[in-house]
Amino acid sequence: MKISLNPSVLSTPLDLEALLAKAAEFGYEGADIGLEQIVALNPADPVSAGLALFEKHGVYPSAWGLPLDFRNMESDQGYQASIAEFPRWAKLAADLGCPRMITWLMPALPDPDLFRRVAGARLKRAAGIAGEYGVRIGLEWVAPYTSRQGEGLKPFIWRMDQMLEWIEEMGEDNLGLLVDSWHWYHQDGTVEELETINKQQVVHVHINDAPDRPKQTLGDGTDRVMPGEGVIDLLGFLRALKKIGYEDYLSPEILNPEIRNNLPDDEAMARAVANTRRLLAQI
Repeated sequence: MKISLNPSVLSTPLDLEALLAKAAEFGYEGADIGLEQIVALNPADPVSAGLALFEKHGVYPSAWGLPLDFRNMESDQGYQASIAEFPRWAKLAADLGCPRMITWLMPALPDPDLFRRVAGARLKRAAGIAGEYGVRIGLEWVAPYTSRQGEGLKPFIWRMDQMLEWIEEMGEDNLGLLVDSWHWYHQDGTVEELETINKQQVVHVHINDAPDRPKQTLGDGTDRVMPGEGVIDLLGFLRALKKIGYEDYLSPEILNPEIRNNLPDDEAMARAVANTRRLLAQI
């Protein structure tokens, strides 16, 4: 498995070239970036510009954010505009050598049945287009108790088995999972459960850790800690991924403003990759 730089560890955003340079400096093999960043390099020839930049730094894209407006249940306008452009994005992802797109789903919604039906149809259509270019789409379930609370919200999908069920309903072979150790922990996931999926179902992986506090008190965007510095069974998590044959990227996603605001960016990048590599060496 390879390690990808996730911008969540940075207090100050970097432009694409600076991000890739930092990733190379600290020994990352990849970076989590967006397709729009590649287009901005050279709108007339983004493929050549992107490939040249990756070769220059020896750092490659791990996964692209899904460029699709599928969440708005009030209007179809944004979705129709984004699906019209989607073939161009899918082709660009493939031409850049990274046929992986990722997105996330909220675990509680005002109308889960409506979202399941409408967003499911939108994602299915996008997956059909992406499949024509050999591109896979990874869907991330969000599990923390605190993310499932709120007035007027009803449970949607917050466990891996629920996401797999929805993917099966959509019926596109190139739809899979973005597996995050944080959400696996918060759903009380097991190593055995991870071992039941196959590597083709795993599009991308986020790795992080949790402090030794009651799960129901932890915020999704505030309390994650560096891999290996908390209580998640990350060795079991990684051994399961290794057992199913996963060989793509691990991205340390550390959503924690205390770390971001108090730890110098260079130190954060160095610590995230060193901790992750230390865990990999033990499996």
